[in-house]
Amino acid sequence: MFLLNFYQGHDLKVGGVVLEDKVTVGRNAENHVVLADPSLSRHHAVFFVEKVGDRVQVMLQDFDSTNGCEINGTKFRGKKVRIEPGDTVWVGTHRVELVRKTPALTSFTDDSEQTIIFEGPPHCQESLPLERLRALYDLTSAAPRLGLEELLDATWGTLASCLHYDVLCVLVQNEPGREILRAWNAEGPCEPGSVPVSKRLMDRCIRENLVILADKKQKSSSPLSEDSAAWSNLCSAMCAPLVNGDCNFGAIYVSSEEQSVIYDQDDLKFLILVTNQLSNNIIHRTTLHNLQLEAEKLEAILGSLQEGVIVADSQFIVLSANEAAKKIFGEADLKAKRIEDMLSEFKHTFDRGALPARNRFQMVSTTGNGCSDAWGPRIYTATISENSSAERESWKYVICFHDVTQVERNERMKSLLVNRLAHKLRTPLTVITGVNTLVAQQMEPYMDPELRSMLQQSLEHSQQCAEMIDKFVEYTSVHLGHDSIPEVRCRLEALVAFAVEANRELAARKNFTVIKEFSDETFEVRGREEKLSLVFHHLVQNAVKFGHEGGRLAIGAARTGDTVKVEFRDDGPGIPPAEKEYLFQMLHQVDVDNTGQVPGAGLGLWLARAVLQAHGGEIDISSPVTEDKQGTLVEILLPAPAEPSTGTQPHDAKAQADTVPLE
Repeated sequence: MFLLNFYQGHDLKVGGVVLEDKVTVGRNAENHVVLADPSLSRHHAVFFVEKVGDRVQVMLQDFDSTNGCEINGTKFRGKKVRIEPGDTVWVGTHRVELVRKTPALTSFTDDSEQTIIFEGPPHCQESLPLERLRALYDLTSAAPRLGLEELLDATWGTLASCLHYDVLCVLVQNEPGREILRAWNAEGPCEPGSVPVSKRLMDRCIRENLVILADKKQKSSSPLSEDSAAWSNLCSAMCAPLVNGDCNFGAIYVSSEEQSVIYDQDDLKFLILVTNQLSNNIIHRTTLHNLQLEAEKLEAILGSLQEGVIVADSQFIVLSANEAAKKIFGEADLKAKRIEDMLSEFKHTFDRGALPARNRFQMVSTTGNGCSDAWGPRIYTATISENSSAERESWKYVICFHDVTQVERNERMKSLLVNRLAHKLRTPLTVITGVNTLVAQQMEPYMDPELRSMLQQSLEHSQQCAEMIDKFVEYTSVHLGHDSIPEVRCRLEALVAFAVEANRELAARKNFTVIKEFSDETFEVRGREEKLSLVFHHLVQNAVKFGHEGGRLAIGAARTGDTVKVEFRDDGPGIPPAEKEYLFQMLHQVDVDNTGQVPGAGLGLWLARAVLQAHGGEIDISSPVTEDKQGTLVEILLPAPAEPSTGTQPHDAKAQADTVPLE
């Protein structure tokens, strides 16, 4: 005996006859089991027995079906293959398993031993009549190309070709507050109010999500009774809901008034299949419509943005871009272009290898690429956002381009103004300081203590003003000239050591501790040491200046790809939320206690960002960073040399002289 279990499939036949329970085959090669007919199914294959020598075996013949057949994971098409007990067989969407073969067949003489028994779940052994199967196939094929009204007409045509009816009604609650009611009588489409419909039966079908078969002749099988005219006229009726998950959005109602027409389970089964087909198409249509609306809304939002937005795949090939991005790059269509190729017309700091640590870069237009104006080149900052969702693998990056040309020009003009003003103030201040010094020297024997004290204060304030003016000149000169900064190697440890030594006296007065937490590994960055030393100096100085008495600053570092990240984490009072927006503006200074007594000119962070951006780096500040709402974390990113240093790198003489070992 052979036993084949069918786990999936709805169109199993033997010689064109629908299988009923168990079927015995195997007398010869013509007595076989066919999965559907070749005209009705893409999965056309035959199971049969075949005698080879003195043995009889079970064979599977594939007739070049669309999806082919598969045995134990191996696909084949258009071939005849033997199957054994334990094999798992797929024929299209049908899964079949040969369970046992006992005793072994050796001849075709004994009917009891020459049988193959095919059995499975009841639904696997049932099929539609040919005309109904063809009608359902036609509806399935045509539905995706039809509008909603055409789809309802096609549904009516499918039911009308296979069922006798006097009233056919379709109710679709397509949108909240909007419904479509279509009706047909024996002659064709008609007004819904002109045909008798059992409203109670239809309401219950929708309300309780029930499939109803009502027959007045068989009272026990009727789920309801009513005295309405529609109920009194009909003889038999069916109703099936249009289902979407756990809820429904309509129903199909069919009734007949002829005494000879009594709908049975097969009729109801066909109605359910047609209803499911209509439901699926309406749901897919609604989903697609909603997606189109969302896409149009998103496109309108992106189109209204002044920032350029580009969506790219994992290889930074453009998938879509808004109008602002097309204008930035001077292209009517950016789709399928590589980001690196698009940036070739710009001076930029984009580095794919530095992701995800450094997810921002700058780009400046060059002469002739159409992005410059009468005032000079256009300047943009770009932010790269990475898609980390495994469910959305079609896109990987979103790049936003923000035009900061005017901001940069304003900052440059401000630097130029401060620089020139500082130069202008130097001469009179030098004269004032000289006069005060001369008066102090010449009039020393003749001054009373009060006058001597006032003159000393005047000298001290003049010196403070001179130092401030020198700082304005130096810092603004760095900003105005950052475009020409060369890229050479400098050691991170030397930068930190210089910053600590420069602030040693200030830290000692506050009993402040600075700790280096990164390893003894020699970190190197690309840039000028004398420029980057100012950045590190001001970051350490800010931590000490704004920190608590006996506070602590920890400096850590790590390399990720082509980027070195340095962290400055202190336990100070933190930064007020209202101040974060203005931290990097020139002349802006945070005064936590609003006393006006915090020393400084508001140039440190402004200069730090300018120098780091000139080096292709970034700076970011987070505060607070502790559970008690204290502390500040400053993160800076700097490009690392492509290759490790092979020897001692010579540094600028002045910077080398100012560098001390860090304990």
